[in-house]
Amino acid sequence: MSKHVHHRIAAYVHHQLSRRERDRVLLHLRDCNDCWDTLIREQELARDVATSMPLIGTPDREQLARIRTNVMNDVRTPRSPRITWIPSYGLMLAVFMMCVFVITALVTGPTQVIAAPFQKAPMDITATATLVRTDEPKVEAEASETANPNNKPMPSPAPVIGLIGQYVGR
Repeated sequence: MSKHVHHRIAAYVHHQLSRRERDRVLLHLRDCNDCWDTLIREQELARDVATSMPLIGTPDREQLARIRTNVMNDVRTPRSPRITWIPSYGLMLAVFMMCVFVITALVTGPTQVIAAPFQKAPMDITATATLVRTDEPKVEAEASETANPNNKPMPSPAPVIGLIGQYVGR
């Protein structure tokens, strides 16, 4: 006995085999009772499906006409790319900022700005040792005038108004 053709019987019933393959299946079905029984069951199933199952998804002529009209209208009218969400977000941002300013004004009340008080400079200014870097060797005998702690700084001269109205130092 040759190999069974169970896998080709459904294609045979639905006329999906070539003429050569169809002849092979018929030749095998004459000799094999198991495959013949499978063929009978497949034919009964195909007949039941064809008679008892309604046609699903077949539209009537009016429905097709409505669909075609709507599709053609959509194709004919050009769509301009409009950004509609930007103005609405801008408006929401403006309202939010206004609410923030109004709420802070109501909660805090009037505010005053107070300038920092004037700080007086210290009266005793003492000289400090200043490090001087030169290429010459250090001379220990000479002392810097600023290094002497007994030297007090001289006050700056007071301005005097001259004849022309300019400040002149004394």
